[in-house]
Amino acid sequence: MSLSFSKNTRSGFTLVELVVCIGIIVMITGLVSYNQRGYLNKQNAVQAADILALDLRTAQVYGTGVKGNSSGNFQDDYGIMLDDSVTANKNGYVSFADQGSKNGYYDGSTSGCTTSECISRILFQGGATVTRIDVMYANGSVTPVTRADIVYRRPDLSPRIVLNKVQSIAVSYPGAIGLQITITASSGGQRLVRVYTTGQISVE
Repeated sequence: MSLSFSKNTRSGFTLVELVVCIGIIVMITGLVSYNQRGYLNKQNAVQAADILALDLRTAQVYGTGVKGNSSGNFQDDYGIMLDDSVTANKNGYVSFADQGSKNGYYDGSTSGCTTSECISRILFQGGATVTRIDVMYANGSVTPVTRADIVYRRPDLSPRIVLNKVQSIAVSYPGAIGLQITITASSGGQRLVRVYTTGQISVE
């Protein structure tokens, strides 16, 4: 009986196969990285909308729950001021306590904390901005405004919304059901924060 052995001269990848494999890996990595960046940018809008909604609910609780300020005064109302008329103001909002005459809006500069009414100036992360502030109607139509002050005063859970530091939403826009704030990420992803005149706050 004779035994024969065949020698396998082929081992590993050829140069062409190696180049093709590396090309496929590079292409897949690029696609994953691109999609990841897009996802993170959209998440910036989600996070900004959630923070705004949380601060609105906090103002609602403080206003109706009679939170005292640093001076021991329990008479303040609490609210949020948004202004998209100036680019520098689009990247956040002001949380404030309506004091003194309680005119229903923030008395300080829209770009920062310049009066005792200001609690904090909140800035969105990752390039998210307020791109629209709209008055909402039951039929689905909207009317844009440039500034909105949303204030809560005890014992009412419903907000007092003053537009452009002029008049309340009920007077200026009869039939309005609330306010819609559009927050947009740098990639174009959007979230809507809706504040209803009935007191409901939603993020969509």
